[in-house]
Amino acid sequence: MKILFVSATLLELRPLLEIAVPDGDNKFSITSQSGDTLEVLITGVGLVSMATNLSLHLAKNNYDLVLNVGVAGAFNRQFPLGSLWQVSRDYLADLGVEMGQKFISMNQLGLSSESDILLFPRMEKHSDLLKDLPMAIGVSKNTGSGRVSTIAYMQRQYKAEVESMEGAAFFYVCSKFECQFAQLRAISNYVGERDKRKWDLKGSVTVLNEFLLKSFIENS
Repeated sequence: MKILFVSATLLELRPLLEIAVPDGDNKFSITSQSGDTLEVLITGVGLVSMATNLSLHLAKNNYDLVLNVGVAGAFNRQFPLGSLWQVSRDYLADLGVEMGQKFISMNQLGLSSESDILLFPRMEKHSDLLKDLPMAIGVSKNTGSGRVSTIAYMQRQYKAEVESMEGAAFFYVCSKFECQFAQLRAISNYVGERDKRKWDLKGSVTVLNEFLLKSFIENS
């Protein structure tokens, strides 16, 4: 099986990349113990970087499975820092306009349908690889939520549980290339908390990479 791991930053996959071989700019390769081909693509942060660099890569390469893997903030404070989740659906949550103190999405304005901003994974095959992970609803934005009003809107409008800056763009691109794809996120912080002393970035990266090593490299 040929698998692609896609992440925004080197930091999020640093433990995994210690056993990887560089294969061009921001690209790496790993051979699993069973001989499967595993590749890593680092896209850069944000929706545009993810969409552009992943599209360029998938236009030239085919995979049995593509996974967006990284850290995320949690809206739900019942999600422990360092816990690992599969994103069940993801919204392009900042596609819209501001009207006074309110944010109005494109579909609320009648300029798009909900399907234009609501994206789902596609895992008809290989779903057994992720079957033990709990599910969470995601939102993706180029600007991390920090205002009380924004956080309340994301939870009210989308039932958001986790937030990233790339996930929905990843879903969108993969759906166009008709891949098998999913998104995994380890919780590094709570949305709105900017004091990084209260984050657990190291722990979340460790949990994420240990899962990838065990599930796809050591036991694949």
